Amino acid sequence: MVFTLAFSTPSSVGHAGWRCYNFRHSDVVRFVQGGVVKLLRCTPQVSLIANLLFILRVLWASPYTLLGLLIGGVGLCFGGRVRIRGRAIEFYDGGTKWFVHRLPHGQFTLALTLGHTILGQTDASLDIARKHEAVHVAQYERWGPFMLPAYFISSAFMWMTGRRFYRDNPFEREAYDVDGDEHDP
Repeated sequence: MVFTLAFSTPSSVGHAGWRCYNFRHSDVVRFVQGGVVKLLRCTPQVSLIANLLFILRVLWASPYTLLGLLIGGVGLCFGGRVRIRGRAIEFYDGGTKWFVHRLPHGQFTLALTLGHTILGQTDASLDIARKHEAVHVAQYERWGPFMLPAYFISSAFMWMTGRRFYRDNPFEREAYDVDGDEHDP
């Protein structure tokens, strides 16, 4: 199997500014020059495996994605809008906004993730919450159908031990850490 290794230098050429070198997996590659190392998926075998793994992650999270598509689809019938950003389908405005507002503390909720769907109040709220919600998409890819039970058990445990059920939930802490928000002591 041949891989392509690419690194960036001020005088780079090749794939969009990356200098490329082909090597076999058994080769030892040492870089004397500095640069950012990047593994490009140039070979069909590597690309096929990556695509199959992505499809498996999508299928693993699909029960919640289907629920999100159902809610978002109904929201579209009542004036909502939809767009695709990254690995997620985002629904907002109209019926979707109405649905989010009806959730507990919904008036304070910018967006809600279900699998590979994100239900937001407005396009601006989705822009604000995108990094945070992308972490939840990755969590659904990891946990699949066990995501919501694990999330609710975590919240219940936090509440029973005298902590904040939402902000101290490990799923939310991970999302807020990536989002750049700090935690209270």
